[in-house]
Amino acid sequence: MAISVVQSQGVLTYSGSGTSGDPYRTDNTFSSAVTTGNAVVVIEWISNYASRVSTITTGAVTDNKGNTYQQVFSLTTTNTLYRNPEVLQMYVAYNVTGGSSFSTISNASSFACCCCGNLSYGTLQSNMVSYEISGLGTSNPIDTYSTNQGSYASNPSSGSITNSPNAILIGCAGLDSNSMSSINWTGTSGFTGPVTSPPPRINVNFITLAAEFKIVASSGSYSSSMTASQPGSAYWYAKAIASFKAGVTNPHSSFMAFF
Repeated sequence: MAISVVQSQGVLTYSGSGTSGDPYRTDNTFSSAVTTGNAVVVIEWISNYASRVSTITTGAVTDNKGNTYQQVFSLTTTNTLYRNPEVLQMYVAYNVTGGSSFSTISNASSFACCCCGNLSYGTLQSNMVSYEISGLGTSNPIDTYSTNQGSYASNPSSGSITNSPNAILIGCAGLDSNSMSSINWTGTSGFTGPVTSPPPRINVNFITLAAEFKIVASSGSYSSSMTASQPGSAYWYAKAIASFKAGVTNPHSSFMAFF
């Protein structure tokens, strides 16, 4: 079964700007209808934009069509420069019920401590990129993954994976910075993308996410090494790569027997 990326979409939400009447909810709506039977991969980079110690609740990724999502990975950073954790996570739903106005949803939240030590105000920034992918079939397509993190200066890669044949590789990278200027991402050689959240030239970029993909026919060793460049200082990367296997075509589906 051949794999194809049908569409992708990126969105940014921060506390007080959430959709559907919930200031902490992130909805990422595809521009075109999603086809029933395809898969949807969701990548989220969750942080807070305050310099105070905070707590993050990642919540579960869902959608407005009632599909079930499985977590591929979740990486919590050990960034000590802002004293705040961030979370890079990926989910997949396969053989989905599709339709128009298809929205992937995260209910992550983050609250920071005020000077009195109480968790008092929302500080969430949630970046989300979603892919619709055909050809992943009707069974769990998760193959393998690798995650990594490090300072902007060290520029770590995602780490390497060895994928199964006939797979799609999805790389992603989250950046924690202190820049309000537009951040430009450079993709990994041979990959398609990156898709970014927020989109390029949107100057709300304390935290930014990028994703890319590569469809491969053979098993091999791959990593994702996207980089971000910007004026001002940048502090911390979280990076990952995951592989998803093609669905198996029934070898008897086109066979007709005569007796």
